[in-house]
Amino acid sequence: MPNFVIDPNIGNTRGNYAVDLNYVKDISDQVASGYASILIGGANNKTEGFAGAILGGYYNINLGDSSIVFHNQNTNVLDSSMVFGQFNNVNASKSYVGGQYNSVKGRGNHFVFGEYGNFANDDSQWNTVLGTQTFTIGTDNSDGGAEAPRAAILGGGFAWPVHDGEVVRNSRFYEASTLLKQVQQSTLTMYYQGAADSISTVSLQLDGNMNTLPNRGIELTMLPHFNPFTGKVSPMNWNLCVSWTAIDVTNSKVVTGEDYITVKRNNVNLPNASIASVSVSTPTTGLAGDASLLTSQMFYGISPIYNNSVYVRFRPSTASSQFRVVARVTMLQDMYYPQ
Repeated sequence: MPNFVIDPNIGNTRGNYAVDLNYVKDISDQVASGYASILIGGANNKTEGFAGAILGGYYNINLGDSSIVFHNQNTNVLDSSMVFGQFNNVNASKSYVGGQYNSVKGRGNHFVFGEYGNFANDDSQWNTVLGTQTFTIGTDNSDGGAEAPRAAILGGGFAWPVHDGEVVRNSRFYEASTLLKQVQQSTLTMYYQGAADSISTVSLQLDGNMNTLPNRGIELTMLPHFNPFTGKVSPMNWNLCVSWTAIDVTNSKVVTGEDYITVKRNNVNLPNASIASVSVSTPTTGLAGDASLLTSQMFYGISPIYNNSVYVRFRPSTASSQFRVVARVTMLQDMYYPQ
């Protein structure tokens, strides 16, 4: 089949209907070998997928169908992706990756701009990274879970979202003298919809897969750092601000509150890093709204059901009604490695 090649005597056979305008090649497979593939400019590039393209730069590899790569030393393996910048390695379909030193894999639909952004789970998809030195694990399994489906990292370094819909900002990892520390700020959304009364509590769940166990609390074991020389788990503090609104749908009334709690995990010897080493402070609360709802309460505690997570429960001050309860949880994590 006809193709357009700048020098057909250099390199392996080109694909049918391919265009190869790269003249400089170190090895023979640096050609447009895919059907209807194209090498426009640059040097030492190769594209093997159907209708794949490399638009410039050097030492790029494009193995995916209908994918585009340009700039320098990028590798794309799967289909329908666009990769630009340098030193990026993409093994996920339908992804857009720019910047440098990003390693992206999974089921696809990633949007990564920055540097050192990694998606490390083979089932990951639908994640967004806009930052530098970020690390994200994600999954879109029907079970949800603690591997951050629909998570976003908006800045900082060494970020670690583990909750459904978690947004991580201002993650920092630094060394002060001989003490390694990490600080991370996250935002989560929780909600409940259904009947509630003044006798029992109802559980809020993370926005996402409502009825799955991992979404019934805020997991605390996000960074279970362990010093093998001392046998200790790192102490951690979580400062949580929970801004919530409860709407009594039956009676058209509303109450809002803002609670502040602190969760602590002590520096303990393994294997005793359990619920006994985690404590939750009494919440500092402020309420506003309809008078009949002003004694409504949120309750917080530690549940061993799923990785010692913090549960968030609501109890109204009125008789049984239909409620919608929404809470925004801002969580500041402070951790240092045990010495």
